[in-house]
Amino acid sequence: MNLETDRDIQKFFKNTSISNVIALKRMKYGVTNKVYKVVTSDNNYLLKEYVGKYNKRCKKDLLDHCLKQNINVPVEITKQKINNRLFYLYEFIDGYHKKKLKINDICLLVKTVSLLDKKVSIKDYQNDNIFAKMNDYVQYLKNISTYKVSKKTIYELITKYESLDFSNLNFYLVHGDLSSQNMLWKNHLLYLIDFDEAIVATQEYEVISSVIKLCFHYNDFDIQLAKELLKEYENQMNLSIQNLKCMWEFYILKVILEKIALYQMGKIDLSDPRQKKDGWEKWHNLLNDLNLKQVLFE
Repeated sequence: MNLETDRDIQKFFKNTSISNVIALKRMKYGVTNKVYKVVTSDNNYLLKEYVGKYNKRCKKDLLDHCLKQNINVPVEITKQKINNRLFYLYEFIDGYHKKKLKINDICLLVKTVSLLDKKVSIKDYQNDNIFAKMNDYVQYLKNISTYKVSKKTIYELITKYESLDFSNLNFYLVHGDLSSQNMLWKNHLLYLIDFDEAIVATQEYEVISSVIKLCFHYNDFDIQLAKELLKEYENQMNLSIQNLKCMWEFYILKVILEKIALYQMGKIDLSDPRQKKDGWEKWHNLLNDLNLKQVLFE
């Protein structure tokens, strides 16, 4: 970003009394939204410009809960909307991402997640829960008349989804995107960042999504790390194996059906080589890997 030519950014910093900006450096993460490191003469900040949608209520409620639980999260300094551009300024966390978690890291992560998720009533978040979002995609796929993906495959996936039993699950506000990119490590402390996908789901959903995001790399699955994570989650959070199995199916089906629906809508192009490595077929293979599921939940 060129600070000298972007008048909206100039106005933003003027309003925040931060006038000694030396440089803005685009961060590697932030696919939909734009994330920058703000370098000043005496401090560093993180500037985020929101381009895509996010759930403001879930994000705010969960971040407030995290602060009460003393969980390390980004501290918001200010936010402004300038010419329909939404900017947030945060304190900069000078941490790093870990590609491989060790046993102490796993224990700290699981302890943090056990404090992170906030139990809520789904009635209070009727339109802000993962199941409502999923049902929207399913309903869309049921109503289409032209198929870019096999109609038989789509309906097999929908039937599998509709057979899942959610009756014994409790609902929580969850982070929803606990990937290595959203974990920063600094001086043996764990910081959780990017709460843009905060949503109402279940703790089992949070657990399974984090395991898959940390272990599934499209061409391979780190079974050993997944087993260690699941074992620690079971020990610290006393979760039902049956519910974890249910959320394993649900999460993978959610990813597949969402990708297919967005493909049908023309919002993503799954023939693009950049997106093909994370195509729905790879997730479909993961869903049908019964041996992996047996090993993980034995």
